[in-house]
Amino acid sequence: MKNKKIILSLDKIIINQKEILIEKLNNIFSEAKYFYGSEKQKKDVTIYEKILKELNRKKYLKRHTDVLLKKQNLKYHNKILKNFLDIDYVLMIGGIYYSKEFIELVKEKNSKIKFILFLWDKFDRNKIKELKNIYDIVYTFEKSDAAENHINWRPSFYVDEKKDLIKDIDLYFLGENRDRERYEYINRLYNFCMENGLRKNIKLFSRKKLKNVNPDIITYKRIPYEENLNNIQKTRVTFEKNIENQYGLSLRSLECLGYETKLITTNKDIKTYDFYNSENIYVIENVNDIDKIPINFFKEKYKKVDKEILKRYSFEGFIDEIFKNVDEE
Repeated sequence: MKNKKIILSLDKIIINQKEILIEKLNNIFSEAKYFYGSEKQKKDVTIYEKILKELNRKKYLKRHTDVLLKKQNLKYHNKILKNFLDIDYVLMIGGIYYSKEFIELVKEKNSKIKFILFLWDKFDRNKIKELKNIYDIVYTFEKSDAAENHINWRPSFYVDEKKDLIKDIDLYFLGENRDRERYEYINRLYNFCMENGLRKNIKLFSRKKLKNVNPDIITYKRIPYEENLNNIQKTRVTFEKNIENQYGLSLRSLECLGYETKLITTNKDIKTYDFYNSENIYVIENVNDIDKIPINFFKEKYKKVDKEILKRYSFEGFIDEIFKNVDEE
């Protein structure tokens, strides 16, 4: 890949890691740079465009505003086109920030370029079919989505950026209050820590004010991703409650793998992976299982994972696997 150039685009969740990821890519490719995507970020949208989008919601104006919006998009696409003319690959991780119109425009000027998409959310069959028609290569973290839609499967990755931090927290959790079930899990976990004298840092983020909840676990303040990563490195054990019907490895599980942090998870499929060790990963099936977690799980040391296995789940391993056969697809 030393004679190839790449553009990296990232989901906003990991945007703060773009510098270290670009640095790693520059060790693999001849040139690597970051670009957000083909559509404007919110901060760059003009007042005129905002007005057009608002008017576009009205059915009787839509036919006219569609034309004007397309003109604005084309104007912006032509402006950013120069960034893609000598590029071999565009790798979009997590988000879907490139439109079909822009990709077609780029390919008119640069026929060698390939747009590669890595999905770390679950999508329905129609959406995946649409994405397959836009991107040259589509990867997903979800095994079932790969099998059902004939796309590539590959777990996500962790970023090897360890800091010299002392593990002085017994249990850490940060997540969004998606539903009542998740709240019940986190509240039970909080009570478990209180009953067993465990040092904890538990934050369940809510977008709206809640009533009749435990105020010690609810936060209305967003925690920066960098702070979250530091906390994962500082804790012995962390917890994840998987989204229903999602079985692919979460970012949290891979962060734990990279930072040698134990994990309590509701994802039973994690047992099928080569890094799984019951001394490092405790799987629960329901909220009542929280009370059955042995205290020794928090006390005993993390069992190190084989270096070759770790390498596969690193960002470098991720890139190596994705680009191994990319020119043949």
